Amino acid sequence: MYILGETYQKICDRIGLASSDPLLAAKVADSQGWAKKAAQLYLKAAQHEPMHATIFYPFARVLSCLGYKAASEAALDRYRSLVPCKKGGLDCNIQACLPAQPEAKQLKVNFEAELRGLPPVEPKSAPLLPMMNREVNEQLRKHALRVPLQNIGAQLLCFQ
Repeated sequence: MYILGETYQKICDRIGLASSDPLLAAKVADSQGWAKKAAQLYLKAAQHEPMHATIFYPFARVLSCLGYKAASEAALDRYRSLVPCKKGGLDCNIQACLPAQPEAKQLKVNFEAELRGLPPVEPKSAPLLPMMNREVNEQLRKHALRVPLQNIGAQLLCFQ
């Protein structure tokens, strides 16, 4: 499986998948245990889709694994602002999930500053479905303008 993942990553690099879909490339790198590469790709995905909540939890986990505790907390804060949940839940013990990798400090990226530089999450700009990407949320928002908010739940089942 490792060889398959490594080959897949090389193909992705050759065809430019990391630039067209950085989240997919980040998940591949993360699943292969390449934390440094995954962190850089998650950052690229976060810059590309700053309101896509699915990026920030695994990004926080990878940053924690690499020893970037402040940046990991910034990613978790972003995740919590996009997907409100009770503090003290599963996501708060993220630092204990993986051992730190001391060689990770060689990365010359200030992850915390980059994360804090993303556009703020405000109620009027927050996505309707934070676990979906920008295109889905734009279509949903267009649809929501035509349908009263009370009927959105029933309409979601039929939404195309």
